[in-house]
Order: sequence, then C-alpha cells, then structure tokens
Amino acid sequence: MKRVVSILALVVSPYILGAEKSETTEKVFHTNGAGRLSIGNIFGPITVTAAGGSEVRVTMVKTMHGDSDSDIALAQREVSVESTQEAGDVKLKVKYPCDCCHDDDCCGGHHERHYSVRYEFRVQAPPGMALKLATVNDGDITVHGAFGDFDVNNVNGSIEMTDLAGSGQAHTVNGKVTVEFAKNPTGPTSFKSINGELRVTFQPGLSADVQLKTFNGEAWTDFDTTALPTASEHWTGHRYARDQASAIRIGSGGPAIRFDAFNGNIYILNRGKKS
Repeated sequence: MKRVVSILALVVSPYILGAEKSETTEKVFHTNGAGRLSIGNIFGPITVTAAGGSEVRVTMVKTMHGDSDSDIALAQREVSVESTQEAGDVKLKVKYPCDCCHDDDCCGGHHERHYSVRYEFRVQAPPGMALKLATVNDGDITVHGAFGDFDVNNVNGSIEMTDLAGSGQAHTVNGKVTVEFAKNPTGPTSFKSINGELRVTFQPGLSADVQLKTFNGEAWTDFDTTALPTASEHWTGHRYARDQASAIRIGSGGPAIRFDAFNGNIYILNRGKKS
C-alpha cells in the first residue's frame, strides 16, 4: 500500500506543483566584428562576454512554467526569440503573443494563459561591437570585455560591466549599477538607478564634467575635483551632501558624465587607487 501511495504522489505532483520544461538553443552569427549586438529580453538575465574572432555565439535557455503540460505546449508555440542580422548588426528579441506586455490580455499574462517564460541569454561577441541590452524582470545584465558604445537598461535587476572601452548609458530602476572602465569614456555617458547604488571605476587621468543627483544618498570620489559654480555650496573636498543636483569637474573637464541615484550612494572611483 505504501508503494501505491508513492506512485500516485508522483503522478499527481505535476498538477499540484505545476509543470516545468527547459530547452537550450544555440546560434552563431558571422559578423564583421564591428557592428551592434541588440538583445531585448523580458524575464531573465543577459550575460555578454568579449571573445576573439568575428562570430557572435548565443546560447539561449528557455524555461517554461505552467499549470499543466498543455500550458507548457502553449508557451512553446507562443513565446520565441526573433533573431535578425543586417550586415554586422545582430538583433535578438523575445516575442510574446502580442508585442505589448503592458496589458493583462496580452503576453501570456492573465487572459487564458497560465504559463510564464524565462529566457537566459549567454553570449560571446567580438570586443569591437556596440551593445544594446535590455531586460525587465528576474535577471541581471552582466558584461565583461572592452566593447564599444553601450545602451544597457534593466528594471528589476542589477547591471555589472567590467573592462569597458566605450561611452553610453547604464540605467536600472531596482538594482545597483557597477561599472569598471578599461578606457575612459570619450562621449556623453550616464548611470542611473532609482533604488540602488552607483559604483563606477575609471582609469587614472579621467577628465570629465560630472553631474550628480541623489535624494536619499551621498556621492564620493577619490579623484581631485573642482566644484562648478552650481555646486559650490554642496561639494566639499571629495564628498557631496545629498541635494537635488550638483556638478563637479574632474581633471581639465571633458565629456559629460551623469550620475542619478534617487535612493542610493554614488561612488566615482580611480582605478589607480584601488586597494
């Protein structure tokens, strides 16, 4: 009798706990090594690592949860990744039944769809490519390597980027932003989080005009700075007391770099002084 109960439990458990299925897909794109890599995710993380050569190698792990096997089958049919290539540009985008994802009647939300789909992107790409990366929920964005210009956006997750060599923006809402540059940016650059710390490390010799904004936090740097006229009453030495906005000059000035952390501290660090 005990053995029968065990078998029954195994049979009914998928209906009690729900069904799950994962599948892995790999794709290779041949590029000129200097285009742009774009990834638009909704649920799940993105990791991009610089690799030699001119190929973009993508591994996508699709994990589906549903109330039943039929829900999993529906998720397999309805949710996919659309991939396109134009010259050296590679674009991957997660596609739901309708391209809105703000309406409960769409996108596997609540309108007779009882499933959720999570994609994990793991990518190796040439270091000369520019990056345009975005996800919304349940995943961080991680970049390793001296890529070109970047446009990186998250909502409920962190952003971590190391050994960068370009300019651009790294913005999230709920999460921290951690960035290390191998080469200082030469163009306008922006870092932002509503609920999270901004910690950005530059190479020695940085020259930039920096705008700072925080409400429930402070900003600190180990670079030598000069307070610009709008900031003279806020910036003292290497520390900035919270206020609506302030501006400082590092070195002889240069590209505009913006830091905006509503509920978090800002750290502008000199890589040459790291312990």
